Amino acid sequence: MANALPTWVFLHGWGSSSAVWHPVCERLTRTHQVETPDLFELAPDAGLDSMVAALHQRYPGPVAVCGWSLGGIYAQAWALAHPEQVRRLVLTATTPSFLRRENWAYGMSRQELDTFTQFFEQDPRETLKRFAALGVMGGREASPAAGQLLREAGRSAMAHQGFLRAGLRTLAEADFRERIPGLNCPVDVVHGGLDRIVPVEVGEWLANKLPRGCLTRWDDASHVPFLARPDAFALIIDAYGDDRDV
Repeated sequence: MANALPTWVFLHGWGSSSAVWHPVCERLTRTHQVETPDLFELAPDAGLDSMVAALHQRYPGPVAVCGWSLGGIYAQAWALAHPEQVRRLVLTATTPSFLRRENWAYGMSRQELDTFTQFFEQDPRETLKRFAALGVMGGREASPAAGQLLREAGRSAMAHQGFLRAGLRTLAEADFRERIPGLNCPVDVVHGGLDRIVPVEVGEWLANKLPRGCLTRWDDASHVPFLARPDAFALIIDAYGDDRDV
């Protein structure tokens, strides 16, 4: 007999693993079927096409998808490629274009990303450590418990440096700005006002461009808002109800 609970697939960000979702998912297991794949195992080359193909095959759906940071980029690609399969989206601390481009001032410059990539090549462990620290800086998620969880998730990611390296290339290549208006499923954009990696203006842009988008902004959160407010974040998931009824 098929599982009667609605299915949510949670996609983690760069330098992390599925463990990062534990505080949210433990609040949802009674009301949802929760899937938290490790993306470095699902598509080791970290490419958009191969990740979408792997997700499409593994979760035939219909499903609802929550993507954080790089995971949110994969979630956008999946929903655009298979709108019949991805019925709902939560996009948190993510962007349609991580790189700064013409008419897009919200991204990292190519030079900044190249410098970050060089640091990663020289000292991957220290780079991940600094990246995680930047992700929680100033926000409610800068707590000992959240810090420990991020370190654990980072240690899992460290064993897959090829994926991390390729993930940086994916961040440089992805650009969905022109296609965002074609995402017709309900989308809740959740963003921290203190995010130093993806500024909150990106969340505002997404919510305005999405046909069925809305923004939840927490001004006391940084780049990991679901660790800043796990109860509230879980309520956003619960508020969507059964994704099969969309």
